[in-house]
Amino acid sequence: MLHKSWVRRLDLITLQLFVAVFEEGTLTRAAAREAVAVSAASKRLMALEHVLGVSLFVRRAKGMDLTAASETLLHPARQMLFNVEKIGLELGEHSHGVRGYVRMLANLSAIIQFLPEDMRPRARRASPAPTYECDHLWGRACPR
Repeated sequence: MLHKSWVRRLDLITLQLFVAVFEEGTLTRAAAREAVAVSAASKRLMALEHVLGVSLFVRRAKGMDLTAASETLLHPARQMLFNVEKIGLELGEHSHGVRGYVRMLANLSAIIQFLPEDMRPRARRASPAPTYECDHLWGRACPR
């Protein structure tokens, strides 16, 4: 079982390298893509394996293959990197005064019939333009 301290030793650059190895197929191409020396990339990935207590790669002369453990890590690593990028983009928009959110929940009929007409004047007046997020309810979940 992993000790909780492993989370403190996990870093985003190493996760980017891990994903890059999967996508590029070799450590050399992954390191080049991430602008990291091959030796530094190798050390980071070995440290990640040590921290997690698993082998993430089968190292071969012509590349690296993922293990079952790395298959388990791949999707959450991508999701973490996506979320970090999203945070940066959204905070950047706030810092430039370009961001606002309007979140709505409605049944499909209301979304189709009323929402476009109701939102059009508000969208024109809003400056900076907000991001609209609309979700719909189905069946019994719909309020009556």
